Amino acid sequence: MNTSIKIKDLDKLVVKASKELKLVKVFHNDVNYEKTKTYLNNQKFLSTTNLLKIIDIKNFNEYPIGYIMINSKNEIVGFMGTFFSDRLINNNKVLFCNIHSWIVDLNYRLYSFFLISNLINTNINLTAYTPVESLKGLLEKVGFIKTVINFGVYLNSSIINFKSQNYKFIDEK
Repeated sequence: MNTSIKIKDLDKLVVKASKELKLVKVFHNDVNYEKTKTYLNNQKFLSTTNLLKIIDIKNFNEYPIGYIMINSKNEIVGFMGTFFSDRLINNNKVLFCNIHSWIVDLNYRLYSFFLISNLINTNINLTAYTPVESLKGLLEKVGFIKTVINFGVYLNSSIINFKSQNYKFIDEK
């Protein structure tokens, strides 16, 4: 995503949302880490087991594992999981942030955009691989560009024992 894109009226929407909600970065073992894990265990939208495995990966301590949205009662009402990585491109280190999960309580869905608002104008490459259908429209509204990546995997057939039933070939986009 080109983070220099200016979304029409996004700043006004962020100001309005910040009157009702707080956006908080969550790091491993900080004050909100266990509270976030409890929220994720109690939500019903995504598989908790896989989600907790992802946020428990300690790759960059200086970057958050995600962001939480907190209401006026100090309750978590949304979570956006992030996974940061560096890549070397043309001998320059480039920071990437993959959004791996986005959970917002039903009563706060109108404010879903708030979770990504502070990342949009930063100097990073944002990605969201295979977002759920309901999230695609929001991501496009905040400047994401839909891209389909096709790739091939080639196996050395001498390594695989084709008599075994422990493999499966899947062809999908």
